[in-house]
Amino acid sequence: MSLKNLIVVAGLVLVTTIYVGCVDVPDKAPEFPDFRTQTRFIQADPALGSAQITVDGSGVATVNYQEASEYLNLPAGNRVMAVSGETQSVALESDGKVTVVVFPKESPTATRFRVYRERRTFDALVDTVAQIRFINAGLEADGSIVPYNIIDMADSSNVVLELSFRQNSGYLNLKAGSYKFGVRVSGTEDVVTTADVTVANGERHTAVIFGEQASLTLKPFKDD
Repeated sequence: MSLKNLIVVAGLVLVTTIYVGCVDVPDKAPEFPDFRTQTRFIQADPALGSAQITVDGSGVATVNYQEASEYLNLPAGNRVMAVSGETQSVALESDGKVTVVVFPKESPTATRFRVYRERRTFDALVDTVAQIRFINAGLEADGSIVPYNIIDMADSSNVVLELSFRQNSGYLNLKAGSYKFGVRVSGTEDVVTTADVTVANGERHTAVIFGEQASLTLKPFKDD
């Protein structure tokens, strides 16, 4: 190799060495974002009594019938939830705020858990109205399903029609104030149960129907 070529090759090696030496090589693997979900459990199965709920094998809450847990800061994504020895894969939205209802089973193959989205944690609340939604978690002992109407007891007007088992009415806008809501079996005029709720602008509430028709309960829970 000629002297000229040797000088060119040596120059290239020197430049490459300097370049590699200047590259910022991280000393550890990149850290991925830790996405979380604010998750509340409502226990709607009378047969379970005080239900111990696990997520990914770890106990997170013990919730009595017709009661709710606090909002828990759980990892987002697909989680394995379990209660009374039954497991189910449940997807939790990143940066979400959700309610998970533990349902009685209408059939042996029915699932226990269902997620009801509330909002993203960074979403602003509408402060000019109050909001409420209704969830039907009432089931007869033989597994039969009864759809219910929700009425405003002040004037007997319909608020929600034919809310079936596991269904969610979605959030409804209300003026701030105190209300008495009644529950009727769809197609009848008889009020089975009632519940009082006071709401303020910027608040959200979830009212859940529990139990059998003969001993039905409507109970509100404050979301925001």
